[in-house]
Amino acid sequence: MKCDVAIIGGGPAGATVGTLLKKFNPDLDVVILEREKFPRDHVGESLLPAVTGVLDEMGVWDAVEAANFPIKLGATYRWGKHTDDDLYYFHFLPEGKFTQTERPGKYTGQRRQTTFQVDRSVYDKLLLDHAKSMGCRVYEQSRVTQVLSEGDRIEGLQTYLHGSDEIETITATTYVDASGGESIVRKTMGVEVESPTLLRNIAIWDYWHNTEWAEKIGVGGTYVYVLSINYGWIWFIPSRPNSDLDWLHHFRRVLPKVWEDHRGTVHRGDRDSASGAFPHPERNTGEPTRGDQGLELCGGPPVR
Repeated sequence: MKCDVAIIGGGPAGATVGTLLKKFNPDLDVVILEREKFPRDHVGESLLPAVTGVLDEMGVWDAVEAANFPIKLGATYRWGKHTDDDLYYFHFLPEGKFTQTERPGKYTGQRRQTTFQVDRSVYDKLLLDHAKSMGCRVYEQSRVTQVLSEGDRIEGLQTYLHGSDEIETITATTYVDASGGESIVRKTMGVEVESPTLLRNIAIWDYWHNTEWAEKIGVGGTYVYVLSINYGWIWFIPSRPNSDLDWLHHFRRVLPKVWEDHRGTVHRGDRDSASGAFPHPERNTGEPTRGDQGLELCGGPPVR
């Protein structure tokens, strides 16, 4: 199969590249290869305001707004002692003043300064479907198994399209690696990256439904809540009207009792089925494993 641009990965990065290429050069033949079948769960729910400008340029902001994701107004940090005097606020809007308006809204006024807390299973599918509507050829369940190269030049990609038994070779004028932590092209081409020891952390994540918060924060305007502890930090992201995402980001060593010790003291709720533990990608030891707590180990970046 031949095309002008071959993109590895159909997540937000790949879908964004494909959409903008077709917007500004509709005649390009753009192929997106995604290993998973969407929708699927993924971490990385809390966006920054600059992202909404990109969504608007892509022409997909209205669709994302219509999904009714909680609006993100900033973050609240609790550092050091466990008192209200140690709270620090990061507001996207001046003094955090947000006016409740009917939704879905328009990308204007205060909405240009805010962003979303998204459910990635919904959000990523919206973006990939939009790329397809723009004319990209999207192939899900099509994992790139090999990058064909000669010297410092990529000659093609090998994949099993839609999970078929027959291998397909994709050749393009331009290749884009949007595979995230897998870094398929970088690793194939032997491009080294600096990986400081202090950043080799582990993060444990979990979804909860019907969570009780000390402060009511509804879907109109929400904050990420970040709590420091002596061996790392915890954050909470209200990603759906009735669901929240927990992260325990731990520094330098694995803690066997951390999750049980802290999750019950911070909030109460119904645990979702999706949970996992993400080590630093350079420490991934091989195939995914599952332990007694139902925490799945797999390679991936610990922070966004």
